[in-house]
Amino acid sequence: MEYCSGGTLAKYIENGQTLSEDKIHKYFLDLSEGLKYLRSKNILHRDLKPHNILLSDINTIKLADFGLAKRVLYNIPQNIPNNIPNNANNANNANNITN
Repeated sequence: MEYCSGGTLAKYIENGQTLSEDKIHKYFLDLSEGLKYLRSKNILHRDLKPHNILLSDINTIKLADFGLAKRVLYNIPQNIPNNIPNNANNANNANNITN
């Protein structure tokens, strides 16, 4: 197991520390890539929260605590549904996403 000296994202937030917009963007992309990889292996994390996102000393994040993870026996669709809004800032459209 790899040691992440930055602790968890939850601890970072609890300490009142803030993240720059660039760092938030980087972490979001890292998280997206991690979830994409898990999906490619038909694995669902099922407990994604700040306590389970570790911060490394090289400005990357790692997913942790796979205790609730589940390998699914069916293929998870690899394509993105057409009904996801293009504007991520529009909270009203986010409620219209269906599964």
